[in-house]
This record gives sequence, C-alpha cells and structure tokens, in this order.
Amino acid sequence: MSNKNKISFLTEKDYRKFLDYMPIACVDIVVICGGKFLMGKRANAPAKDSWWFPGGRVLKGETLEEAAVRKIKEELRIKTKTGDYKFLTTDQTIFKDSARKGISTHSINSVFLIRLGKKQDIDIKDSDLAEIKWFDSVEKEFNSYIKKILESVGFEVKKLN
Repeated sequence: MSNKNKISFLTEKDYRKFLDYMPIACVDIVVICGGKFLMGKRANAPAKDSWWFPGGRVLKGETLEEAAVRKIKEELRIKTKTGDYKFLTTDQTIFKDSARKGISTHSINSVFLIRLGKKQDIDIKDSDLAEIKWFDSVEKEFNSYIKKILESVGFEVKKLN
C-alpha cells in the first residue's frame, strides 16, 4: 500500500551521511518503440555525459512500479500507468562520484521494460537529461550495465571494426 502522503525528506547533511553508508534504491526503465530504445544523456554525475536509461530514486512509500511511472512522467513527460511495465531484473551500479562532491554512488536498480505502441512527444526541459535519442543497436561506448540490460531484451552490441 502506498504511503506517499507521509514522505518526509532528509536534509542535505543527513542525505550525504546516508550516501556514505547505504546504497540507493532506484528504478531504470527500458523504453522501446518500433524496434528502437530510448536513452537520455545524463547532465549530472554520476555518469555525466553518458547515455543512460530514464529512471531514478525510489521514494519511501511508493512501490517500484509506481516509482517507474513517476520517473517516466518526471523525466520524459510520457503518460503511462502501472501495469504497462514488465519487471526485467535487479542489478547494481557503483560510481566513484555523485552529484554531491566527495561522495561515491552505489545504487540497487530494479529494471523495468515498457513498450510504447507509438512514439509520444517527449519533454526533458525539467529533467536531469541533457538530451534524448532513439537507438536501434547497443553502442560500444555504452556502460557495461547498459549493454547487459539491452542485450537481455534482444538488442545486439555493435562490434569494433
């Protein structure tokens, strides 16, 4: 049962302390439409300037699927609903940096898949993404985590020439 009305947020000081000791619960969403997948170029650390899945932190009181719906709405302005998403896997990412200087990032990622029937208008102006792009194959420059997830849903990795 969702408890979103009772969510309270940590101060920046307390959040930094939390990040020093605990991984973050996150969702990543693989968005597929017409044989292509959608990626966003991250505007902030960690993985700044890298192509990444839409997604982000899970808030206390929301289910993983509710978090996926919220993140797609916040980052891309795409309207979806719970039930549209298929759970794929749980994995993790670990980075030496984060949006908070001097703190590393460790996230436990629940990965969901959503297939759109048709491309929708996407608006990233208020998101943490610098740009978005539809891809039809996995680029060799993608992070190994991204490659593994995309290969699991049937996309092939481009090989070096």
